Amino acid sequence: MRKARMPLALVALALIGAALACSIEITTAYVKAADLVRDETGATKTLSFAPADTFYLLVELANAPDDSEVRVRWLQVGAGEGGGDLVVGEETIRAGSGKILFSATHPEQQWRVGEYRAEVALNGEQTHSVTFHVRF
Repeated sequence: MRKARMPLALVALALIGAALACSIEITTAYVKAADLVRDETGATKTLSFAPADTFYLLVELANAPDDSEVRVRWLQVGAGEGGGDLVVGEETIRAGSGKILFSATHPEQQWRVGEYRAEVALNGEQTHSVTFHVRF
């Protein structure tokens, strides 16, 4: 009777293991760099923009399959309700390894002077946060 239980237990463990393996996604993708840049060329890094500027963030992915989801949220620090952060833009792109350029233009063509932050997430997990300023 004991021998009959052992194969059943092994079969149950194998089924549970197979079910878990199907729901776990293993990836080696990572964000190698996330830099604010002055323009579309990405040649000049910056941590400061003028009120009329477009914000640019150059994100570099490594070991990423082509369907990796990269999201950037642009926030104005302390400008939200109750002193929280105010989301002023968000963009999601599906891409593989390489460089991706994100940008944000203020809908009224003028950003408020103050502190901002760009948050980068890869496949739903935040990987980078870059603080910058808008100054005259």
